[in-house]
Amino acid sequence: MKCSMNFTDQEALIQKNAGNRIRQVRRAKKISSTKLAFLAGISQGYISKIENGKAALQISVLSRLSQILERPVEYFLKSSNEQPRIIGSLITVAGPESQAINWLAQEISRLTDKRLMFIPLQSSQLGSGSDQIQQLLNGEIDLFIEDLSRFHQLCPDFDIFSLPYVFDNETHLKSFINENYFHKIMLKSLHDSGIIFVNPNWNWRRGVEWVLVAKRPIPDPEGIRGLRVRVHDSKVQAAFWKELGAVPVSIPWVETKDAMQAGKIDVLPTHKSHVYPLKFCDLFKHVTLLGDLSPVLGIAINNSVYQLLLPDIQNSVAEACYNGGEYFSKVIREAEEINQALNMEQLNATYTQGNIFKWRQAASQAGKSLKRSGLLCSDIFEAIAKSSINQSGC
Repeated sequence: MKCSMNFTDQEALIQKNAGNRIRQVRRAKKISSTKLAFLAGISQGYISKIENGKAALQISVLSRLSQILERPVEYFLKSSNEQPRIIGSLITVAGPESQAINWLAQEISRLTDKRLMFIPLQSSQLGSGSDQIQQLLNGEIDLFIEDLSRFHQLCPDFDIFSLPYVFDNETHLKSFINENYFHKIMLKSLHDSGIIFVNPNWNWRRGVEWVLVAKRPIPDPEGIRGLRVRVHDSKVQAAFWKELGAVPVSIPWVETKDAMQAGKIDVLPTHKSHVYPLKFCDLFKHVTLLGDLSPVLGIAINNSVYQLLLPDIQNSVAEACYNGGEYFSKVIREAEEINQALNMEQLNATYTQGNIFKWRQAASQAGKSLKRSGLLCSDIFEAIAKSSINQSGC
């Protein structure tokens, strides 16, 4: 039996593929062939021959080029039809969130000419949020979309996003996200773990505001004392509610409604946009509006998978994520304008405005206690304070 391609032909094809990819990444990074040659310690003529598939590419040279171009060696050895398929996951709910995630899947397919597919999976298929982040690290899944607070297991500073009233307003939040601390400490920590975010505009916003769902209104912090409050697997979040006099109970998100039914919790802090789609007011009729900012979502991707994508595919993913954020946030806001009325009409829910001044005051005191306890480092509080000053001066 004869092979359709001999060893020399295979070698030539590999050289050609590698040369094409080196050129693509070099141009995407806006590095001249002269500069690349200098950084790699080879001649510009050799680079030109490599990119055109006319020179043998030594492993030692390829290794240096992969470091300079920030791509794994195997990236340059794959052909264009060996692109990975991205499988995304999201702890989501039926309704507008699922609608928006499916829209993102279609947008990725459209912008990449179907060269890359994003397949949304339900959380029940992948386990808890913590499980999914570990699966992301292990390369078992490739994409994960969730509140920034969920990444606390990789960088404890992200726990700050699980607390209410940390930021004064939208401008303060954006100012902090643009600070060096967020980029050089928090995001770098995730990058070092093997995860990067591909939505640098941070325009994915879940819901309208934070609320408390309970059997009675809780207009001020005094009303939370002694009540069992659902928290996720976060020591910081648990300590925060304990400081306010509540009893934190760690319950996985997928088990929340069962815990409400079984009487294991009295209060559910959640996003306003979740209340009606998940029918929480079947059990707890009162919704207290806290007037706090809606959480920011991160679109995290396994960096090893991301670096295997061609530059134009990476650009298309980034564009899809930006478009998806605009669509996601719009759909959530529009749905909530209808859902509150439906919740009141169909489930006899009541909505009460909380005393925002008292809640902010209590949250501030709890934050100071967390800082003293060392559960959150003082540096992040200083960075948040600095970003507040910076946004005030704009």
